[in-house]
Amino acid sequence: MKSKIENFLSRVLGSIDPKVVKRLCVFFFTLFVLLFSWNSDDAFHSYVMVRNLASGNGFVYNAGYRVCASTCPLFTLIEVPVYFLTGNAFYTGILLGTLFSGLSAYFIVYRFCRRTSDAVLSTAILSLCYCFMCYTTSGLENSLLYLLGVLFLYFSLYGKAPSGRGLLLLSFLFSLIAMTRMDAVLLFAPLFLFSVLRPQPTRLPGRLLTVLTGMIPFFLWEIFSLIYYGYPFPNTFYIKLSTGFPVTEYLSKGLDYLYRSFACDILLFVLPVLLSVLSVRRKHPKLLCLSLGVILYLLYVISIGGDFMVGRHLCVPFLMSLCGIIYAFGTDKPESFPSGSFFVRQPLALIMILGLLWLPFSLLSRSLLFDIDENAAVSSVADERRVYVSNNTGTVAYTLYLLVDSRDTEKEFCAEQLDEIRDAYLKNAKGLVVSSVASGAAAYHGHCDYGDICITDAYGLMDPLLSHLPAIHTVPWRTGHMKRPIPEGYEESLAAGRNLIADPSLHEFYDKVLLIVSGDLFEKGRIRTILDMNLGKYDHLVDEYLERSVSREASGP
Repeated sequence: MKSKIENFLSRVLGSIDPKVVKRLCVFFFTLFVLLFSWNSDDAFHSYVMVRNLASGNGFVYNAGYRVCASTCPLFTLIEVPVYFLTGNAFYTGILLGTLFSGLSAYFIVYRFCRRTSDAVLSTAILSLCYCFMCYTTSGLENSLLYLLGVLFLYFSLYGKAPSGRGLLLLSFLFSLIAMTRMDAVLLFAPLFLFSVLRPQPTRLPGRLLTVLTGMIPFFLWEIFSLIYYGYPFPNTFYIKLSTGFPVTEYLSKGLDYLYRSFACDILLFVLPVLLSVLSVRRKHPKLLCLSLGVILYLLYVISIGGDFMVGRHLCVPFLMSLCGIIYAFGTDKPESFPSGSFFVRQPLALIMILGLLWLPFSLLSRSLLFDIDENAAVSSVADERRVYVSNNTGTVAYTLYLLVDSRDTEKEFCAEQLDEIRDAYLKNAKGLVVSSVASGAAAYHGHCDYGDICITDAYGLMDPLLSHLPAIHTVPWRTGHMKRPIPEGYEESLAAGRNLIADPSLHEFYDKVLLIVSGDLFEKGRIRTILDMNLGKYDHLVDEYLERSVSREASGP
């Protein structure tokens, strides 16, 4: 028997064509994404690589040094052709984020939601999740992961036992997810393995061959990364995890990240929990695998110390949990509904109401938990969008402002900064002006090209040497912002374009690094050096340098 709420929804939605309702859901969600859009400063690191590739300097951060400073290579590569059309990386990030997020909503509304009420409620839940909406744009990889994740879940959950082309498609999507952000595969790995290993007419060797074929894009990227950059992972992997900090501190940071993110946005917590409960109660193998993937990914996020952007790494698990819940309840057969109240039969309505009720608490928590002043002693986690909204930069309002009459002024300001750098620093042997300013600061507005400037900083984001040295252990420290000590002679080395590092062991190590990142691709001994570097055969050189550094500090001046 229907409740009063169900009768009300039936009357309201029943009077409108379901196709019109779904179109309106997608339209208004996409419009909301555009109005909510912004660009984070981290996005401009990938924008620098986009401009360099478009300018013929290679897929690098600094011309002449092959270093991958982007965590999301596939998303960055997709930005290149769009950048050719727009001529501005700032608008490119907003355009792609809006497109991918809008397509994600389209597939959820038209493929997951079998009932019109599900489409309306799902769209409302997505719009009420503050952190999710923050990263529908931002210039980061989240929007592409939203789309690829929704597609992967649709073909995994609604498809029959995949074999042949179905399994090939799943493997292909899995490889694209890995190319977008390598650690995101943890979220989808259990469901992917279940799809591969479950009993099927096709024998296991044939299925494995199909999987390997579908994974070819990822394998090709890894081969390219090893040959071109010299490493299998982006440089960001090494600067964030090769710090030498105690594991307990990472775990503490990770738990604090979850606490602050959940306080800011309770839906990030509720949906994964509800999915886990549903999967256990129903004993549905696919839902169990999806729930396991969400748990594994959350544990991974804790282990790496979370992030400094509130909720960023929890948005994809949130969206995948929503898809799983819709799948669990999204059936057109009334007899399959569980008995009980309306909210038991339609939990999406309860989730939406909870999201509405939490809005004032979310606003309060964002005011109490996050310091908006970047120059103050900020916490390890920040509401990045709030920072940029507060100074009216990075948002769509700022974009429209630039389109009117201030773009030339902004470009002149950026050009003046770059000219100051060119005047302050000498060119090295490669003809590059070497600057130690904050990474990406000169490129922040996305208007100017500075392919003749080699930018580095103490965080080591784009630096092939500093990223492989332990970080300076300060208390407190911020995830992703761990400074490295500058070795004696290193800045002189960058300026001169040759190795002038004083310590003999680190001098030898840097020789290997230079051969990898700036030598000819197939220079004699380079491939062997790459293999030895990744196998850790040169780690003892860094250890010897660190031992001497500790001895010098102990002996005093």
